[in-house]
Amino acid sequence: AVSVDGNEQATSAGFARDFRINQLSSALFDEIEVNKTPTPDMPADGLGGSINMKTRSPLSMKEKRRISYRAAVRWAPPFYDHIPIRRDHPAHPLMSFGYQEVFSVFGGERNLGVSLSTFYSENVAGYFQTIKDYEFTTAPVAYVWDYRTNDVLINRKQQAGINLKLDYRLSENTQVYLSTIYNDAPTPFNDQKIFRAFTGRTIAAIGANGQPTGNGAIMPGY
Repeated sequence: AVSVDGNEQATSAGFARDFRINQLSSALFDEIEVNKTPTPDMPADGLGGSINMKTRSPLSMKEKRRISYRAAVRWAPPFYDHIPIRRDHPAHPLMSFGYQEVFSVFGGERNLGVSLSTFYSENVAGYFQTIKDYEFTTAPVAYVWDYRTNDVLINRKQQAGINLKLDYRLSENTQVYLSTIYNDAPTPFNDQKIFRAFTGRTIAAIGANGQPTGNGAIMPGY
């Protein structure tokens, strides 16, 4: 079971029970609670335990205002091996900004906290793959009847991760909050270039296992 500030989150895959944590930025949270086994005060729908992601609460700060920011770039240097289309996208950014402040309102002292966290990330990943499918045989020589190469480039963005939270302390033992999260994690493109070369086969030359029978359009002597 996954929750944010104690509020249980819906699953994100239809009838499945999984929650895609990778679609939320950790920059929006201050603490993560992990319970490996349920306790009597927890709901019974998470037999494998629970995860509670806590957003930042400005009321716990000692200072009045806190501003934090980070800007970074992931870079794939040209002196390493990369797939061709990764060389066209060697760098992608990672940025975050946080603002927290405590106010004194309605005659109280440091009883209203405002927190704003934003995050942007772009992660370009790719791979190159070669597959060679050989003839099913125990002979010392076997021909390659199916040869494939894949050149894949995927661009995943955490385009907008924004958390706005208002904390208000009614009394020494009572605190209320309003927390909103907006998250957009698109995949602008999933570019796959696939090349395949395989032996020409006729229906009469295909066996029950899908492999060519006889010479299967392969000339004797390979």
